[in-house]
Amino acid sequence: MSALTLSAKLDRTDNSTPWGFRMHGGKDFGATLTIQRVTPGSLAAKCGLQVGDAILKIGDAPTETLKHKEAQQHIIMAGNSLELTLQRGGGYTAPPAAPAQSYYTPSAASPSYSSPAAPAFSPPGAQSQVSCVFHITNYYSVFNCK
Repeated sequence: MSALTLSAKLDRTDNSTPWGFRMHGGKDFGATLTIQRVTPGSLAAKCGLQVGDAILKIGDAPTETLKHKEAQQHIIMAGNSLELTLQRGGGYTAPPAAPAQSYYTPSAASPSYSSPAAPAFSPPGAQSQVSCVFHITNYYSVFNCK
């Protein structure tokens, strides 16, 4: 299976709207940061994020050196505009993680970032938008989802 590199830009009107995905992995767990869950109907789902997508960058920060908590902080610091570079397919394997320099031993299950629960309703006019840009070799498409 060939690999597909995707650049996704998610924009929301305020931080009460969750991104709608959960990730797992990180340098501290010796595993590639990966999309673990996508909430149906969420911004992430509208943008086309899929379970198993490897997260290569959060904004301009490459993820291969990020610990899980650092990746979470990059997502939080993105505010209401989150840019992700993803790889789909191709069996992406991150470079081997350096051994931990502490006595902390992570459990077998990687921690996960989960955006907060969606509000029960949206105020009138507070419609979040997500725009996605997909790069496929020399093919370029732009999708605007509302």
